[in-house]
Amino acid sequence: MTIQSEVVYPSSLASLTRGDRRICLTDLSFQQTYSGVIEGAPRPERDARLCASFIKGLEARWGERATYVVVPETVVVHRPSKPIHRLPAVACAAWLVSEPVAAAGAASELVLVWWTESLDLPIGQLVERALGTVRWEQVAKDFDY
Repeated sequence: MTIQSEVVYPSSLASLTRGDRRICLTDLSFQQTYSGVIEGAPRPERDARLCASFIKGLEARWGERATYVVVPETVVVHRPSKPIHRLPAVACAAWLVSEPVAAAGAASELVLVWWTESLDLPIGQLVERALGTVRWEQVAKDFDY
């Protein structure tokens, strides 16, 4: 099946292709994962709060949308006393739009959230890498303009 995209999103930052699906990158958000943390070693419960706070900030900025969170792999920092497990350095999010999943909508959208140690690639490639094996049809939601 070939999907012909008629989605034209005027503020698109980049266009990605996954199989027959064209995905428009409409907005991005990056912040340092531990920005604002004054002291203390990373702990799982604090990390969970930081992740939830980042996602809540995205909802305040972009509204409530279908969101897929790529579970972050912790980075191990070896210390003399014991290793510390921390989140990758940068929290990232991309608001993505594509043709509809079902015929009823005008388009589909997804907010993709992930963490990375560095912003070492062009934006489109960072998002493509984060999309990895995400199955758009299962996690994106259709909407009408």
